[in-house]
Amino acid sequence: MMGSMLLLLLACETVDGWFSEGASVDDEVSALCEDYCSRVQGVCPDVFVDDDTCFDACLDMDMNGQTNDRSGDTVQCRITALELELCEHAGVDSELCSSDDEHTGQLPDDSAVQ
Repeated sequence: MMGSMLLLLLACETVDGWFSEGASVDDEVSALCEDYCSRVQGVCPDVFVDDDTCFDACLDMDMNGQTNDRSGDTVQCRITALELELCEHAGVDSELCSSDDEHTGQLPDDSAVQ
């Protein structure tokens, strides 16, 4: 029974599309958080006090978004905010990259950012 549950769990994670074939969860999470924190340091260095704080915050974020997300409480939405140099939406307390009903919105498209 336990083996069946584990197999089902692995199948669900693979179907979800988040994991790359052959990579461990830790590798995927680590790579995404390293990318995010590297971008934070380069574009918005005041968002976190240091790399460790950024990495710890990233580990607590939802990582099931898509590249170029403009809404949703995900790391991917915050990476898009960084690409648009919208530092106020790159960190944990983003009003647009949020699941909070009061603050749910959407990042502007590239043409709206000057």
